[in-house]
Amino acid sequence: MSSGKTDQPEAVNFNEPPAYLLDRIYVAATGRSYKKRVYGEELFRELDPHVTYQKCPHFRKLADDLEQLARTAGCRRPGE
Repeated sequence: MSSGKTDQPEAVNFNEPPAYLLDRIYVAATGRSYKKRVYGEELFRELDPHVTYQKCPHFRKLADDLEQLARTAGCRRPGE
């Protein structure tokens, strides 16, 4: 795992993996268990990628890498 990559994303947080955290929060807020395939799209629509970019270094790295790949492929941001 020294390369910064993992084959098991759920292992990133050893105390409470992301899926378990999400389930716990979702149950507390809605009274029902979180089902990724059922409720994921609903929750994803509520995300603000700019906030995530500022707060999560892993997301920031992913977004920056994707932007670099797009630029290398000749894609540009709207308005450029």
